[in-house]
Amino acid sequence: MASGYTANYGLCQWQRSDKFLREEFNQDNEKLDAALKAAEDRATAETGRVRTRLETINYNLCNLLLQNDYEGKYTGYKKALIFDGFVGEVDRELSASLLLNSGSLILGRTGQGNVSYPYGSQSTRTSGVTESKTAEGTGYATGFTFQVYTDVAMSSAEYMPYHFTRNGEDVLSGQYELSGLSRDQTKEFRITFPEAVGLSTGDIFTFTLEAPSTHFWITGGDRAGSLAGTLYVTPVSGSSGTVCQTQSGLPASDGLRAWVRHQGGSVSLSVQREGDEVQNLMPGGQKAAVEPLNRKACTEASFYLDHSFLEGQFRIVLTATLGDTENTMEIFDYGILWI
Repeated sequence: MASGYTANYGLCQWQRSDKFLREEFNQDNEKLDAALKAAEDRATAETGRVRTRLETINYNLCNLLLQNDYEGKYTGYKKALIFDGFVGEVDRELSASLLLNSGSLILGRTGQGNVSYPYGSQSTRTSGVTESKTAEGTGYATGFTFQVYTDVAMSSAEYMPYHFTRNGEDVLSGQYELSGLSRDQTKEFRITFPEAVGLSTGDIFTFTLEAPSTHFWITGGDRAGSLAGTLYVTPVSGSSGTVCQTQSGLPASDGLRAWVRHQGGSVSLSVQREGDEVQNLMPGGQKAAVEPLNRKACTEASFYLDHSFLEGQFRIVLTATLGDTENTMEIFDYGILWI
């Protein structure tokens, strides 16, 4: 049997005069096996801890920059982060079924059409406001038709202030230049909004128009102070839709991590380096969250792709899909990190 042992693991050490025993070899092998397994477990655990820390850092970085974007703070160029909070001017492409509204993307099965406010017996010399309406679908309000009467000959253009209100907030204001109206004449005019206003199911809206002076009467409905006419709305609808970004000059990476916050429906992400095949990101799980812009409860879906990329130009596509029994969904933001 061995006459000596190693200092750390007590493995057998034999002298020339020692006899060899099979049991000693077996004991040594068991000690070596146990030591190697313990080292492997420690390495695996440490790798997991490092990965968890990196995931947390990536996640926090994505949320930090999205929050900074909402607050209008400049954070500098981040070469390894693509994100969109849908609040600013970003080089994005929306499919015809998606509506941009108040910092969110809306996907709805039902489109909102034109809204009629019938002409009645009332007129106003000051200002008129339409009856409050609730959107029954999704669409973009683009203009308003109204009637006005004057008892004077117009020698120059007159200006009529207007306001479009959505959910109690003024979202569009302007002035309409009134001209071409003769004395004792009633004529219909159409305002074209300088920018379209998004409406999604459940939004409450009104339109207010002011007369230029007491010599002008705006035709109303059958209620005093009401405004009659037609609100023109371009309907937007569908059961699925995509938003795309194209980014050039992105660095090489060993993989991607991404998060999408939405309410209802389901989402997926894909990337494509110019000249390569489309790569679909794998779903990594979901959790309940609160989006940072309007503090709405939502679902946060995570995605990953353990696939290396060379530097180049990339096309990123987010796809939104309604469930069979769902009528609408809302997408708040997304971010993709190169790691």
